[in-house]
Amino acid sequence: MSSGAQLRSASPGTRQPSNDSVLKTTTWGARLALLSLFTLLVAGLSFSNGKKHKLSKDLDALKGAHSGATVDLIIQFNQTPTAAHHQKVQAKGGVLNTKLDFIKGAHYTVPVESLGAMADDPDVAYISPDREVSGSLDYVTAAILVVGRHGLAWALSTLFLKKAPQPAD
Repeated sequence: MSSGAQLRSASPGTRQPSNDSVLKTTTWGARLALLSLFTLLVAGLSFSNGKKHKLSKDLDALKGAHSGATVDLIIQFNQTPTAAHHQKVQAKGGVLNTKLDFIKGAHYTVPVESLGAMADDPDVAYISPDREVSGSLDYVTAAILVVGRHGLAWALSTLFLKKAPQPAD
């Protein structure tokens, strides 16, 4: 190596850009692109069957039930159901019980053997059993009555002390 080359590389203001940093940047860019491609590929494969599972797990178990059995369902559609939607369900043996337009659905009684055909309908978003629903305001009403009868201090001490003082009746 000549002394001129040594002086030029040692002087602080004349440093040459290194190809190593460009190479490292493009390597990371390639890795990032490869990772993004892999992520998109995995996401695409997970949805590749193209058929969204529309039946509740509870109904999957009923799918092979004996002929003639019926089940109460809530069928949600991709849009607010029209008379044509209701007629499709009725053509498969279903009976319309209640229109539930606020959830884009309706309550039907349907033969178990037609569950698969209804799930294959492109207008259907989801099918679930009609479950019993109970109100939770019963507890609120009871709590308000207790506070009203015994006072706020008694109710708060019951909550925080986990022990109810005896009210003076």
